[in-house]
Amino acid sequence: MQFAVPGPAAGRSVLSCTSVGPLWRANPPPQRNCDAVPVHPVEALTRLGGTAERSVLLRVTSRKQLERALGRGEIQRVGRGRYALPTAMVGLKVARRLTGAASHRSAAAAHGWRLAHQPDRPEVVVPRNRKVPPPRQVGVELRWRPLSRDERASALTEPYRTVLDCARDLPFPEALAIADSALRAGAVDAEVLEERALFLPRTGRTRALTVVCAATPLAANPFESVLRALASQVTRASRDSPGAAAGPRVPRAA
Repeated sequence: MQFAVPGPAAGRSVLSCTSVGPLWRANPPPQRNCDAVPVHPVEALTRLGGTAERSVLLRVTSRKQLERALGRGEIQRVGRGRYALPTAMVGLKVARRLTGAASHRSAAAAHGWRLAHQPDRPEVVVPRNRKVPPPRQVGVELRWRPLSRDERASALTEPYRTVLDCARDLPFPEALAIADSALRAGAVDAEVLEERALFLPRTGRTRALTVVCAATPLAANPFESVLRALASQVTRASRDSPGAAAGPRVPRAA
């Protein structure tokens, strides 16, 4: 499937979901250097996308620092031998307080996916008719959009919705990292994701399709996803620059 992605030049470049291939190789993580200064667990988890196995964390931090951060609530144990930043719990707590649903990066963290950047504030969606007094909006990235009954009950946007919300609203590198992580975790199917993206409202549809068609489960981590996104943007800008050969034109997706 192909569709047009508007560029800065008068012409349109063509993006195909079948044209994205693995441009990198996932290397195994390096062993910890015993002479290196241990990294604080919060910094380590941030670099690792917000969640990681204990064995991975202990390559860069110490057991003492890990247990201390856990005791202070700076990190959380989210499963057997698995730790995460409190991004997910904070987002869910605020969403329940506002009778909404954790969304975007807060939802991605709650689903256990790795993020390129942790959100500065909890990200929450509330129904369009919900009135939230300004004082309760302080410190929250709030959006008014429809929510399903299940999303209201769980205070969390479902996986496909989460990926597409991020694809519509976040910068391309961040959105791609989340889409890659969702595919890698098996939380969404690539074909179903593309089908749902095609039926999004016109506003944000092209942005979402660009992310969805570039996403792959082969990216090892958010760092690789961001690098791939940046390389893609440079290639697209070069291709669409004045003097570049114009690609074939195709109609926008219906």
